[in-house]
Amino acid sequence: MSEIIYVFHTLPKNETPVLAGVFQYDTPGGPGKFRYVRSYLDREDALPVSPVDLSTLNSEVVWSGDRNEGVFGVFRDALPDFWGRLVYASNNSLPSTSVSNVMLMRRPDPLRIGALDFSSENRLPESKTITNVHDMARLVSAAQMILDGDEGGLNLEERRLLLMGSSMGGARPKTTVLHDGKLFLAKFPAKGDRFDYARVERAISDLARSVGIETPNTQLISLPDGRGVFLSERFDREPVPGKAGSFFRKGFISALTLLGFDESENLFGSYPAIADAARRAGIDCGLELYRRMVFNIAVRNSDDHLRNHGFIREKSGWKISPAYDLMPTPAVPGISTFFDLSIGVGKMGRKATRENALSESARFGLSRSEAEEIFTVVSEGVSHWRTFYANNGVTGSDAEKFSGSFSSLLP
Repeated sequence: MSEIIYVFHTLPKNETPVLAGVFQYDTPGGPGKFRYVRSYLDREDALPVSPVDLSTLNSEVVWSGDRNEGVFGVFRDALPDFWGRLVYASNNSLPSTSVSNVMLMRRPDPLRIGALDFSSENRLPESKTITNVHDMARLVSAAQMILDGDEGGLNLEERRLLLMGSSMGGARPKTTVLHDGKLFLAKFPAKGDRFDYARVERAISDLARSVGIETPNTQLISLPDGRGVFLSERFDREPVPGKAGSFFRKGFISALTLLGFDESENLFGSYPAIADAARRAGIDCGLELYRRMVFNIAVRNSDDHLRNHGFIREKSGWKISPAYDLMPTPAVPGISTFFDLSIGVGKMGRKATRENALSESARFGLSRSEAEEIFTVVSEGVSHWRTFYANNGVTGSDAEKFSGSFSSLLP
């Protein structure tokens, strides 16, 4: 059975998405095919929706292949992971395992990450301005009901608010909120958390910034029970001057899409391969990417999979996005000292060691001495991790869970 999905693209500094092309999906699992429409190609300001898989502006049909259930990588990047699929399933009375990529493309969602939106109809509903969320504790409670499979007690307003931002990636419960006139991703605590995720993630984001890594603007909201909600400003949105609650959209792709991989192929990815692919796409990010790799080694962040590295389209072109989803793995001294990152580091594969990271530094455009200087700066900065934990209200008992997580990378 053939299904048509209309693909809309918001061009830079424009508020209204325009029809860019048509995606046809014939069988479960793909492959699908896409074609830019003539009205889009005739625009003087038309831009490719991706710098890799749909990078040529012409009317030819492009096949997706069988990756990502037959969906182009740039389309998959605009769709949710575990949490968003759980919310979608809850709102449609479906088992979460039955939710497919194409199913998630049938419903327009103006809060998708990036500049794309999709619809089963050749139109999008008019976007409404986003309002402030005043009762964060209520949303956290509602999110927990979905996690517990007890969503029957949710009212329509709670469901609406949780759907906002449900297209964002990641497994933790979250939504998109308007806060201080800016758009933030709010990550909620969950029952059974081993530590206060919000305060730890805020501390690590601050720590990354201190060693020269670009991170989003982050904030912390304390709930009445003492737990925290982590707010991270949406780097794919830019406030429209003079229009409160309205935002320009920026294009987004993940490193998974940049490399042309399916999610099941994450282990085949590597930091040097990302640097190579970015260079071919005209994106200069070798220094920043190398610094992030070294930081992830230093803080034991093994959740650095390919969807946790992104690229956004600014006015000047594509660039690496601010770093996000930075979270160390709890560890105590002397236990499991050696570990692997999620993707490759150097000539010794995924081993998270100084030697391995230095082995491929030239592929990032760095000399040996430049790479070693990054190790020095990151190692010195990370040595102050306890100060950043304390400044963000991480309790002493939570901090001790990470006492073996932070490495000195000095020779």
